[in-house]
Amino acid sequence: VTVYPLPHAQAEAAPNPVCEGGLTWFNATGGVQYHWSGPGGFTSTLPNPMATTPGTYVVTVTNGSNGCTNTASATVTGNTTPPDVSTSGGQLNCNNTTITITASSGVTGATFVWSGPSSFSSSVSNPSVTAAGTYTVTVTSPANNCTATATAVVTLDNTVPGANINTGGTISCTTPSINLTGTSAPGATFAWTGPNGFTSSVSNPLVDTAGTYTLTTTGTNGCTSSTTATVVGDINPPGVSATGGLLNCNIASVQIGSNS
Repeated sequence: VTVYPLPHAQAEAAPNPVCEGGLTWFNATGGVQYHWSGPGGFTSTLPNPMATTPGTYVVTVTNGSNGCTNTASATVTGNTTPPDVSTSGGQLNCNNTTITITASSGVTGATFVWSGPSSFSSSVSNPSVTAAGTYTVTVTSPANNCTATATAVVTLDNTVPGANINTGGTISCTTPSINLTGTSAPGATFAWTGPNGFTSSVSNPLVDTAGTYTLTTTGTNGCTSSTTATVVGDINPPGVSATGGLLNCNIASVQIGSNS
């Protein structure tokens, strides 16, 4: 009688524990034929099958040379706790055309996958974005393969401040300078340019030269508006002519005259 040793059967599962509905892979060694059985009527003849249901899985290992068999088991633990996740978005404007959105989790080694407007995707936790919209992050826990999702909203403020000018009159010999009155949104800054290199950063500058003046206003969001105004000048002196005469011993007086 020949007594053959039983094959050395070994079984393991990874990842383990596994999230409900997640996949775990089995690995069996020690033979050339394998037969697995498990929860829910699970069966397989592969050495490395995969399953989605927690429970105990038994593999029968057969030695190909002598037909001897042995069994081993692997127990898959269910862990359905998803990872925690928190996010933050932000606002794009004319000053900030790129912002960073953030996602964080208390689970060590968690992975992040973002999706968003215009087919945006990223696998970093805090990506930079340039488009407004809703961004969705999926966080996966390496401990059990469970996932959680959250969103971050990015808004866009590209409202221009507007710019208006009131010229306030005409430059003349009796009014050699006038105030330009600029108006815009609250908090806006003013930048004037004009003839002869004129510049000013006040809202209502005093000017003494006729010509075209440009006002550029910048809002608190960095967006700008521009407008122009022409200052009219009437500083031409009136035309004048005068006539005199000659005084002598015969002519004691003359009349002088003028025309305009």
